[in-house]
Amino acid sequence: MARRAAEAALALLVAAVALGLQCASHFEALRSYRVPALPAFDAYVYVAMAEHPRVFTVAPWGHRILAPWIAHALSAQDLTAAFRVVTLASFALAAALLFAFLRRLGHRPAAAALGAGAFLLSPPVGELVAAPFLADPLACACLVGFLLAVEMDAGLGVLVLVAVMGTLAKEVLVLFLPVAFFARRHRSGRRAALETAVVASCALAAAILLRAVWTPGIRTPLPDLGPERFRLIVASVWAEPGRWLGVLGLGGLVPVAIAGALRSRAHEYRRRYGWVFVATLAQPLLAHYAIQQVVGEMNRYLLYAVPAVVPLGLVALDAVIPNLGPPAGPRPGPAWLSRAAAAAAAIMVAIPLATVDRYRRLDIQGRRDGLYVLGFCRGTLTTARKLGDGAAVVLRMEERRFAPQGFEPGMLDRMRWFLRDGWGPEPYYGTDEVLMQEDRATLVLPCLTPAPIELTLALSAAQASPVSVSVNGHALGADVVGVERTRLRFDVPAAALFRGDNVVALEAGEARGGGLRLYAVTYSPAARANAASTASNT
Repeated sequence: MARRAAEAALALLVAAVALGLQCASHFEALRSYRVPALPAFDAYVYVAMAEHPRVFTVAPWGHRILAPWIAHALSAQDLTAAFRVVTLASFALAAALLFAFLRRLGHRPAAAALGAGAFLLSPPVGELVAAPFLADPLACACLVGFLLAVEMDAGLGVLVLVAVMGTLAKEVLVLFLPVAFFARRHRSGRRAALETAVVASCALAAAILLRAVWTPGIRTPLPDLGPERFRLIVASVWAEPGRWLGVLGLGGLVPVAIAGALRSRAHEYRRRYGWVFVATLAQPLLAHYAIQQVVGEMNRYLLYAVPAVVPLGLVALDAVIPNLGPPAGPRPGPAWLSRAAAAAAAIMVAIPLATVDRYRRLDIQGRRDGLYVLGFCRGTLTTARKLGDGAAVVLRMEERRFAPQGFEPGMLDRMRWFLRDGWGPEPYYGTDEVLMQEDRATLVLPCLTPAPIELTLALSAAQASPVSVSVNGHALGADVVGVERTRLRFDVPAAALFRGDNVVALEAGEARGGGLRLYAVTYSPAARANAASTASNT
């Protein structure tokens, strides 16, 4: 017991020192982040998720619920600090699990501590510590936990639990699950194949059920495996070979690991855990979106390979300083532990399904703009809550002037998030007048509980032009927009609405050439609008 406590203390000390060094080296970057001034598109999505974890944001990032939900639970008021805690704690957990994994492989405590430190000081970890808003640190910790559970032969229930957690952190973990088969097929290939199939099926079921229940109307496109993606990767390697070598070298870990992999003592390890490298390299090919800066994304992809690279580096070190003894071998836990883990996995699948808000989010995955996603999610939910509380919402174009180039955190509520299609490119960013540029233009009408709404549009046209208005395909009526500023009022019945982002469509036909201009949009609960009308009449 004392020996295990000493080893645990050593692992924690190494994690604290290594993470302290990473934080010190990236101190300026960490200090500069204040929501919503964030480092990358993904970070904006995860922050939007953490602000309102039960409401969907954008596919496929919006389905990676685990890290944002934990950040929300830690501190919904200070998400910058919460994400830092999640990131650092995830890496500390990954290092502790890696230490235990290395000990199971037969490495001595000092070597295992050295390996855990090398993992935490690797470039991918540094990059993610510097941008602590992403799902990868927690997903990586789940991967290392899965490798440890496989090495210990911890039981089917434990494997399922860790796989489900990893999939809810980031669906990419499914690619790594076949390692359970390769690592255990030497004992019983048939049993290993069956158990791996069960684990993978449970993880996939968790991902599929979450999508089917939460976002049945949103489909994430399948990866494009056409020649263009391969051409892009080859062109990037050809144009930047030095940078690629630097990234793939993982700060010197890979050359040392290659030396270790060539030793006969690494044969068994390569055979059992080599799949991790295959899955890592498959990630850029299976990404849901087109990779524009392939080499820039590789650090995050390679994070998942580092825990598998470290043992090979220690095998190379063993040739100089012996540190590798016989592996500890399987250490199955009691039967009740596997059953309890399986029950916990079922609960982890069920809780999101029971607690997510089925607010029907518009599909915005085609717009890879973090400020827009955050502004859209905030604007829709704020408006929906005001309408649900019986308050009118007035969206005046002259008050909604937002240019991302001069962005400051307090300016996000000026975004014209409610302008959808037909108003020109990126209409949500603008400081000028809003002109309808197509025959059909759309607005977003958020709604929590369908109830009658009065819609008021303030418009003008270069010449008198008829305009017809509909909501979700339900016709509300038509009217004429004059040369002077004209107010058009329409009653939106509750039956035409749903809980979510409803779409108001304006169809002007020939008015497009007349320069139809939008001044303001007002959404008023019908009861409030009727009361105001009665008061004005009396």
